Amino acid sequence: EFEEEQHAGWAKGVEDVSQSKLKQPLLRRDAESEPAGLLAVNFDPDLVKLLREVKYFLDLQKASGEVDADGNPRYKIPDAAAELFKKAETYRVQIGNLELIVGKYNHVLQTVLDVEAPLLQTQLKAIDKQVEKGLKHLTWRSHSIDEFVRETTTMVKECWDTLMAVKSNMAAIEGVLYHLDPDAALPSSYLIIAGALSLLFLLSLALLHLL
Repeated sequence: EFEEEQHAGWAKGVEDVSQSKLKQPLLRRDAESEPAGLLAVNFDPDLVKLLREVKYFLDLQKASGEVDADGNPRYKIPDAAAELFKKAETYRVQIGNLELIVGKYNHVLQTVLDVEAPLLQTQLKAIDKQVEKGLKHLTWRSHSIDEFVRETTTMVKECWDTLMAVKSNMAAIEGVLYHLDPDAALPSSYLIIAGALSLLFLLSLALLHLL
């Protein structure tokens, strides 16, 4: 009887939760992060909780095998919850892919130095424009989520690879300067020169790729 009361109370609120939470955008920005504006996947905890609850009642349904007077399972799953649960694996994959995007994007923002930032400006601007789709237009009900994930993954990976190449070049150049005078601190002017050399290196790679 206690379980039946629990089930009845749960079933009443299921549709409201699933309908409202699935209309939320895929991504959100964290205004309180450092630096400000880091991304986060916006899959509401209430949906995660609901998916766990559906699994619980399905397991209970199988275990009891009981039916009501109409032949329906004793612990009937509301249609909205059943539809949500059918897409559980799809959501899991989409969330995982979005977490990878968010992780690389945030890593770039958190580790890029002032001297390196101009080298990524064009790429980051394009990514931010792309990300706006996930912040404002695409919800968990949208049909183009996978396309958005593919496009954004490519853009973010290219930006991340660029930053790793820049940092590698900067480290190599600083190493050369250090060996010239190990006791001298590297002034900001050296770092600017290193950044410029890194830019020339990347431009050379781009030209070779075009050829």
